[in-house]
Amino acid sequence: MQLQQRQWQLGAWLIDEGRQQVYSHGCCQPIRKKLLSVLVCLIEHYPNMVESEYLIEKVWGPYACVERAGINHAIWSIRQLLGESASADPIIETIPKRGYRLALAPQRLESKPAVGPSLARVPISPKASMSMTR
Repeated sequence: MQLQQRQWQLGAWLIDEGRQQVYSHGCCQPIRKKLLSVLVCLIEHYPNMVESEYLIEKVWGPYACVERAGINHAIWSIRQLLGESASADPIIETIPKRGYRLALAPQRLESKPAVGPSLARVPISPKASMSMTR
């Protein structure tokens, strides 16, 4: 699954597909590509259920040797990353023996250019550039 430069708001979380990161309450956590691909697939199909076999084919490919245990572990990892607990409302619903459904409505955010200093604008003194070449 090819990742794109998209962002979603999902409850208290900001999912940044292009940077492969999840932001919440001022904290930034990286998310592995396969986990992000599973989460994006659930986001794209909201509010519908996504069958486990479809996730395997879409994320791992049609020739992958991934079983339900692999999908279960990916969903568990996403739940852990997003801080889902047994006492709270689920973020991802399990449809027994069928698949998964995102329980929160995702909101697509408009892409904005990356914020941060550009290397082209950072002045480098002659002494600094000489020390880099040594």
